[in-house]
Amino acid sequence: MKIKRIVVLRLLRRFIAVLCFSFGVIVWYWQTSPDPVPTNFLVQLPSPPETIIQSRNLSEYDYGGIIPSCFNNFEISVKKCEATEKRARDFILKHWQNKKRAYIIVQYGGTDVSGEKHVFIEPNNSGQWEIVRREDAGASNFVMRGFGSNIIVETARFIKTKRATNENDDYPHKLGTSYLIFFDKDGKEIISF
Repeated sequence: MKIKRIVVLRLLRRFIAVLCFSFGVIVWYWQTSPDPVPTNFLVQLPSPPETIIQSRNLSEYDYGGIIPSCFNNFEISVKKCEATEKRARDFILKHWQNKKRAYIIVQYGGTDVSGEKHVFIEPNNSGQWEIVRREDAGASNFVMRGFGSNIIVETARFIKTKRATNENDDYPHKLGTSYLIFFDKDGKEIISF
């Protein structure tokens, strides 16, 4: 009985070894088959998202840096923040007056939203100078993050400087602060900084 058991175990081991070898040969032959099985996947890829920069060559632009938000920013003193915003306004105005390409990023923040406004001073296709403000609203709204881009574009053709004299009319600018007002091609105010 003991001998029968030993013989059966040896035969079983040999059978398993032959089975594994056969399986390996079949897999090898299937993977090295000269006629691969055609496999086609029909996939509809979304178009690439629109970017803030688009096809602009930023090496042609003077870079004004990133202007941090003063709202709820306890890391920056009020005076330093006001000075930084004034330098940014001067940068924009100087490049506008000199008709020189420029690029600056203005950060903003609030209770439930924060983001960046990218400001480009450049000529359009017809050679007329304009200020283009581009912002990805999908990236700035905490609720909408991750749901794609939603690029907002505002184009200004005129700039006017104004000194804040009334808290209600000139909000959020402090009294006495000189700020810039941007107007579109129809003379409608679109934004102030």
